[in-house]
Order: sequence, then structure tokens, then C-alpha cells
Amino acid sequence: TESVDLEFGCAQKAVYDPVADQVLFSGAPHASNGVASNRLFRYDVATNRWTVKPVPAMWGVGDAYDTNALNPAARELYASSKLLSNGLRRMNLETGTWSSMAQPDTIGLSPSEASAEYFPDRDELLWLQAKRLGAWKRSSNTWTLLTSSLTGLGLRSAIARYNPVHHGVLILGGADTSTTPATFSHAVYKYDRNGVITRLKNSPP
Repeated sequence: TESVDLEFGCAQKAVYDPVADQVLFSGAPHASNGVASNRLFRYDVATNRWTVKPVPAMWGVGDAYDTNALNPAARELYASSKLLSNGLRRMNLETGTWSSMAQPDTIGLSPSEASAEYFPDRDELLWLQAKRLGAWKRSSNTWTLLTSSLTGLGLRSAIARYNPVHHGVLILGGADTSTTPATFSHAVYKYDRNGVITRLKNSPP
């Protein structure tokens, strides 16, 4: 329906939970349209059925961009909203309970379209924002700034994606909209299981 479609404004990904065989997405449209809270969408693969539940709005209401990430071993979903670096929250997949956590802004990350990705080989939640990459450790609930020099990326909407075959995370793309027309980045980086960040060949135009 139209009301459901509106939840996906400025959203770039959902996440798959292999333990429960389900797809999850948490987000909301721009708050200006009157929606009272973010929503959690769940697709159960076995029954081919969608369910929708509200999410507490204490972290702010708005677009999720690329911040949905999932830690299947810890049974946690992570999501943010708006352009914030201090609106990240997590949900226990077994109980459905949302809770707060340490925020990316504690390591100096500034508001921009963020990308979050869980890196199981290092047990890190990665947060890519404005050409900077940070990592969160669940055991200590603390963030570490891994690098602030991903210079080839676009300032807005670069993404991080885990590759289970090569046991690393690809970091790529984004755009700078201060020019007309916008300048799109073709830079590609790899963050490997040893914690090393390497610039790769550019993606094709």
C-alpha cells in the first residue's frame, strides 16, 4: 500500500537473518509527513508474510539511509535515522526490545548519509560516514576511528558491504553534490580481516 511504500524513502538496504530465515528493515520517511515513529518491517520467508511494528521514536524519526545492519550471532539488529551520527540503536531479535548503545559521534563522525555493516570476522559494527570509517565493539560498547582519510570516496552515500567469500568489507562510491552536475566517486577500498585498509582499482565509470 502507499502507506507502507512511504517508509522506504532514502533507504538503501534491508538485512537478512539466516537464523530465523527472515528479512528485516527499520526506517521511516521524512518526519514532515506526520509519521509518529520509525517502523520495523519483517518478512518471514517460510510463510511469505510481512508484519509491521512501531519503533520507539526517542532516537529521532526519519530515513534509515544505509544503516540497517545485523549481527546474527549476537541476535541484534542495528539501525539509525535521519542524517545523524548520534541516533544509532539496536534491537534484540529474540525479545524485540530496542535499546541504546555508544554512538558514532563519540569518535568525531559528523552528520551525513551513513552506511553501517557488520563484519563478523572481526566482530565489529562498521560505520562509514563523510569519508571516515569507525568500528564498534559490542564487548566494550566503544567506538574506534579506523581512518579519516578515505579521500577518494564521495562525501555523501558511500557504502560498506561485507563479502563472506573473501572475508572482507568493500567500501565504495558516494557522490559530492557541491558541483553541478554532481561528481560521482568510483573509488573502492577493502578492509580485511586483519584490520588493513587497502585502496583497490576504481570501479568502471
